[in-house]
Amino acid sequence: MAKKDGAKVCPLKVIKDLEKIEEKMTEDWGLIEETLNASYVLNIFNRWGLLQSLAFIYIS
Repeated sequence: MAKKDGAKVCPLKVIKDLEKIEEKMTEDWGLIEETLNASYVLNIFNRWGLLQSLAFIYIS
């Protein structure tokens, strides 16, 4: 027979709380990812706008 060496059974409430925390973290990470993607795209557009401005100044 296997001997239990001080192992405690995790109450169901703790498991449910951990699941809620995990869900919340997943949602937050989704928002962070969306924000990073949006700022990356905006950064590309800003660079493109900067290039267009420089080209316009150079032409005129």
